[in-house]
Amino acid sequence: MIYKCIKEFKIPFADEDGSMTDNYGVIEKNSLWELNEGVYSITGAELHLDSINYNIKTDSFSWVEIDRKTLIEKFIESEV
Repeated sequence: MIYKCIKEFKIPFADEDGSMTDNYGVIEKNSLWELNEGVYSITGAELHLDSINYNIKTDSFSWVEIDRKTLIEKFIESEV
């Protein structure tokens, strides 16, 4: 399932052990994400989303792990 971010927000980056760091990145409004339910959670979060429009040159994420509440508050289902 594809989701579109409807409200920009910041989340911390995770290190290689899945622990949150003091460095934050932005989930940009209108960015597109694919829910990937078959992935093991690195951070222990409920949901894993993979970026569809990831740009390695920006301070952004190629994937994020969030809880269901954040998904409901910050994303809507999208047709792409």
